[in-house]
Amino acid sequence: MRSIRRRMLVFFGLSSVALLILLGGILYKDLTTTVVPLTQDMSLEMVKARSDEINRWLQSQMNQIRLLSHQEVFFDGSMSAIESYLDQHKHFLDKDHEMIFYADAAGDYYTTNGQRGNIQFRDYFQDIISGRETSVISNPIVSTASGRPVITVSHAVQDKSGTIQGLIAAAVELETLSSIASKVALARTGYGFIVDGTGLVIAHSDPSKIMNFNLLDAASQGYSGYSEVAQDMQAQRSGIKRVTYPDGSMVLNVYTPIPNTPGFSLGVAVPADELLESAQGIIRRTTRLFALVIAIILVVSYVTANTISRPIVTVAEGLEEIAAGDLTNKLDIRRRDELGTMATAFNHMVDNLRTLLEQIQKTINQTADASQALSASTQENAAALE
Repeated sequence: MRSIRRRMLVFFGLSSVALLILLGGILYKDLTTTVVPLTQDMSLEMVKARSDEINRWLQSQMNQIRLLSHQEVFFDGSMSAIESYLDQHKHFLDKDHEMIFYADAAGDYYTTNGQRGNIQFRDYFQDIISGRETSVISNPIVSTASGRPVITVSHAVQDKSGTIQGLIAAAVELETLSSIASKVALARTGYGFIVDGTGLVIAHSDPSKIMNFNLLDAASQGYSGYSEVAQDMQAQRSGIKRVTYPDGSMVLNVYTPIPNTPGFSLGVAVPADELLESAQGIIRRTTRLFALVIAIILVVSYVTANTISRPIVTVAEGLEEIAAGDLTNKLDIRRRDELGTMATAFNHMVDNLRTLLEQIQKTINQTADASQALSASTQENAAALE
């Protein structure tokens, strides 16, 4: 009878487990091919949203300079009047501006810090004075006034006839950009950085990398994968790529262009295991749940098999006792199902067999008594005839 329990375990328990394992494998595959890419897509969308925020911040700086360029003091091009104006308004500088300066058509400039110089050689100056551009966000430069790395936000100054008199500009330190980029984070330890159109890092949480680290040259410093990231950035493409650091750690770089800039891109570097931690957590919890369900199915199958097979074993043992001639034993199975009905029928069968055997025994005894009486009568008749 153990074979019945074994067969029930195989057919019901193991088959259910096998089916569940199959479904679990399919679900695991779906999770790894759906949840992980979904996590990466969501991360990329978050970085794009932060890129748009940086663009809006830069445009707000440009709007301030644009409004300033419309001040009447700049229309006449009187350098003494402009210098006086800048001196009077230097205390109203935006906190993100290192300084504001005016440059005339010859490139001679004066800053709110009282410094003078010439920027005729600057690309952004030439773009505006030539009329190619009205407003320009420059590539990173080293300020001739402060000697610090900055970007400039500049706008043309025109007189009432539309003739370009010069430009008004604000210098924004790269430290300010780094502070903004550092607030862009993913997972626990991810950090943001900004790269210009040449692959040069211009904003980073590590000051030593600002204006000193170029992604295109990163391979020479032990990094693997940054050149592909830089090529995408130069082409103004968004993406997610793995980069191996010199210490062997794997870092995901999520990057996207910053609109309305001269080729700037925002990147976020985050350890691969951190970014995928949530997705992997879902996979681990799902795997544990399936393992728990499998264990429950095995336990339930075992208990169910025993529950069903035990009465059958009891009936079989009872039949063996009947075959051995013992009609005194009855089954003590109290169930309200087919097995209970079978046990009741078995007990009725035993009662009927016992009654039948008692009747047969009684008939045999009566027949034996009649036979003895007949034999005695026959002997008496034979004796009388002699």
